[in-house]
Amino acid sequence: MRADWPFAQPTGWLPSDMLDEVSPPPRQTPDDWIAVRLLTGVALSGPNEDEGDETGRRRVLPGTIVPFRAYFDLGKIEIAVQPDGSWRPSDPLVIDGSIGKATLFCEEDDGDTTTHSLDEIARHFVTNYGPLTDSHIVPVLAWHWTKPIPFALTRRDDQSYTFRQLADEASTQPATSQGELV
Repeated sequence: MRADWPFAQPTGWLPSDMLDEVSPPPRQTPDDWIAVRLLTGVALSGPNEDEGDETGRRRVLPGTIVPFRAYFDLGKIEIAVQPDGSWRPSDPLVIDGSIGKATLFCEEDDGDTTTHSLDEIARHFVTNYGPLTDSHIVPVLAWHWTKPIPFALTRRDDQSYTFRQLADEASTQPATSQGELV
């Protein structure tokens, strides 16, 4: 297991360039992003492929490097937001060490509150619902996204295609190529 991963196996994978405030759902493996096998490569799924929209597909040739991000769903926690904008765990036994590796949080059922820390969630809650006279329990969803990890498209002996991870550590360099739109 990589040191920056909260669990041994990711919940899913997403091409790095699709990660934003309205990301498509991650898929189990990078290979699951292959929409169509072409004669000389593949077409990667577009960001709205799950909704039947093929816009944004791109052709990837063997040897092309595509950065992916691993996704970990850390589940739901509850925090008690205090009137001053601070917070504490509503149940200290429920928040485990994996929450310390979370990179994104949002109030449950409010994607507009996506932040990088529980401190920001608490401040946002007080700003939007304050002034508070007592603490409020706020359900929060937590996730971990890795830095981009480079994968290269390779052809197997049986002529099928797969993505092969190039390094065990996150990429610190931009990819040389991510494919072209098809």
